[in-house]
Amino acid sequence: MQRSRILLIPLVLTLALFVGTVQISYAQEQTTQLTATVRRGGNIRATPSLKGTVVAHVKFKETLTVIEKTANGGWYHIVAPEAEGWVSVVLLTMPRTLASQVPVQGTTPVFQVPGAATVTVFNGGNVRDNHGPTGVVIDQINAGETVQVIAKCNKDIWIEIVDVRGKVGWVHKTLLNIDQSLIDKLPVD
Repeated sequence: MQRSRILLIPLVLTLALFVGTVQISYAQEQTTQLTATVRRGGNIRATPSLKGTVVAHVKFKETLTVIEKTANGGWYHIVAPEAEGWVSVVLLTMPRTLASQVPVQGTTPVFQVPGAATVTVFNGGNVRDNHGPTGVVIDQINAGETVQVIAKCNKDIWIEIVDVRGKVGWVHKTLLNIDQSLIDKLPVD
C-alpha cells in the first residue's frame, strides 16, 4: 500500500502542473491590452483638444491603457490610474506595431459579413489564426470595440470574428459580451 502511494504522488504532481499551465494560458489570453508609456508628463483632458477640460495629469514613465485614437492620430483615449480621458500623442511612447492596432474613434468594421451578429468586446485580447491558445496572434481586440461573430469551434470555447480592422480570426469567448443563445446559433467551423 505504501509503495502505491509513493508512485501516485509524481503522477498527481505532474497532472496538477499541467492543469495549472492550461489555466495560466487562458488567464494570459484574457488580460492582453494595448498600452503606452508616458514619455513626458502632461494633462488628461475630457475631450481630444487643447481646449478640453483638464481632468487629471499623467506622470513620466506611467503605463496607460489605450482605448482608441482620433482619426488623425493626434490624441489617444486612455485609462490611467488617475482618470480616463484624452492625451496628446506627443506625451506617449508606443511601439508602431501596437499603435497600428489602436482603433480609430467611431470606426465601424471594414466590411460587413451578411447575416453576422455583432457583439462588443468585454476584455481586450488576442485574435488568433486558429482556435486555441497555440494559434498565431494576428491582431488584438480592445474593450468596447464591436466585432462580428461568424462561427464557433466544436466546443463553443473559441469564436471566429471579424474585427473593426477587417481581420478575421479566433478569440476566446470570455473576451466578448456574448450570450450562450447566440453561440448556440453560430455554425461550427
